[in-house]
Amino acid sequence: MSTVITSLKQKNYRLLIYIGLMIGINIIMSGIVKTGQAVGLDGHLATDNEVKRSTIFTVLFGFTPFGFILGSLVSMIPYKQLPYSKKYVYFSLISILILHIIMFILGIRNLILF
Repeated sequence: MSTVITSLKQKNYRLLIYIGLMIGINIIMSGIVKTGQAVGLDGHLATDNEVKRSTIFTVLFGFTPFGFILGSLVSMIPYKQLPYSKKYVYFSLISILILHIIMFILGIRNLILF
């Protein structure tokens, strides 16, 4: 059991590195990808810079809480006889990484199409 926990800690560290890389790539891509104007929830027209600033804010602060919420749900799945508390961080980090990868793929799609 202790070797599984040690292995899990190493995987968590590796996932943190991958997440950091994806955050950096997504921030750079949000500056490169051409965005247009958007209408805010209150009806005002958001400029290109406001849309990019909102995208960067989402990359930095939006994916993390949502990833931990997803991780709490996915952690209920049995995995290597580990207790919920050990799986929670691991699956949360995987969820955050998947969200960043989806953002990256959408950014590449926008670069190609626009």
